[in-house]
Amino acid sequence: MEDPITYWPVNILPPNFPVQIQKRVNHSSNPGCFLHWHEQLEFYYVQQGGVRLLCDGREQWIYPGDVAFVNWCDLHKSLQFLDNTVHYILQIDLSFLSSASNDVFDEKYVNDLIVHTRNFERFMNQDKELGPLFEEILSEYNRSGYGFELVVKADFLKIFSIIFRNYYHNELDVSLSDRSLRYARESLMYLSYHYSESNVIDSLSAKIGISKNYLSRVFKAHTGCTVVHYINQFRCYKAMSLIAEGVSVTEAALQVGYNDYNYFSRVFKQLIGFSPSHLAKKRQWT
Repeated sequence: MEDPITYWPVNILPPNFPVQIQKRVNHSSNPGCFLHWHEQLEFYYVQQGGVRLLCDGREQWIYPGDVAFVNWCDLHKSLQFLDNTVHYILQIDLSFLSSASNDVFDEKYVNDLIVHTRNFERFMNQDKELGPLFEEILSEYNRSGYGFELVVKADFLKIFSIIFRNYYHNELDVSLSDRSLRYARESLMYLSYHYSESNVIDSLSAKIGISKNYLSRVFKAHTGCTVVHYINQFRCYKAMSLIAEGVSVTEAALQVGYNDYNYFSRVFKQLIGFSPSHLAKKRQWT
């Protein structure tokens, strides 16, 4: 059975500086983390040793000077380490990039990150521009001298400019309008918080002011799946996280929006590949 997928909440403080950096030291005997996802963007930067990382279904070793990019809601986990590995995990809240709170970053780039996640490369090896920027960010963040926030923010904007220029493959259908892209993004954000509600599609179409039929067409055009499929998948991932935390299968089904356990079990098995009760039994065995 595959590892359970867990939602990993990331609390970045303080809110006026939505960046968090963690130093990790690992050895070959250390186990990797579990498969998880979160809304925050994340970078892995290796200074010493190596990390074998799984991200968005792609697996690769990253070594000193390499960068791995974990996009919005990517499934990812560290699998293996070399001895004496030193790497950093840099997490960024989307509010840093949103034009609602930062006019420097155009909203269209946030749309691309959220809606067209698969168009981004995840592994960036020995990039001569990225390496020095990450080193400067780490130095400024660790010293935390006066004005370090400005340097860190400026460097991250440079990093994203490099990613969009060199590691983003814009395969967007030119027939899709900017308005439909905005609808798709608003839908994804709304569903992140209201996925468990009954009649959520009705509420969503009313919230953004379009018909359910048009919502369905726009959503599938930009994401590649139907709204119903996305909601079911999101609910199942949340249910897996709850079950892994010790919540009963029946209660997990109710919390994510399924009143009919049999229906939940069928949907869960179809999307995840095994039954929710099987996951609960494995948790009891471990």
